[in-house]
Amino acid sequence: MDFQIRESLKFICEHYYMGMSFSQCLRGVHKIFEGSQQKKFLSFLFTSMLVSFESGAGAMYILDRIKEKVSDQIELRRKLKVSTAQMRLQALVILLSPVFLVIIIGIISPNNLLFFIHTNVGRSLLIVMTSFYGLAIYFLRRIIKIM
Repeated sequence: MDFQIRESLKFICEHYYMGMSFSQCLRGVHKIFEGSQQKKFLSFLFTSMLVSFESGAGAMYILDRIKEKVSDQIELRRKLKVSTAQMRLQALVILLSPVFLVIIIGIISPNNLLFFIHTNVGRSLLIVMTSFYGLAIYFLRRIIKIM
């Protein structure tokens, strides 16, 4: 981001020394960053500089407001990342718990697991459990994607 700020200020200075007005230089930089989602903060900065320059308003007030908005957005993104990381961990625990349970039961009393392999009812239950497990994985991935 520092490189982008440096290049933007270089653009403004070069075009200002070439005879463009300061507001035209700011508009030119604003057009560069206008469509980019990642460079939205720089767009805010140069738009505020343009507005404060043209209206004669206090630039510090506008820059302080932009700093607050940018800080709020950064904090919101950080909270969203933490929230999604927590959801991923919860989903992982939920999805792995049946696997560990089968392993533990297989170690403690393997005869109980033979029911699911040797009988028709057991195979049917195994198919139903596996399909529900697949649905759970599908829905948990969808929920995590939404967040």
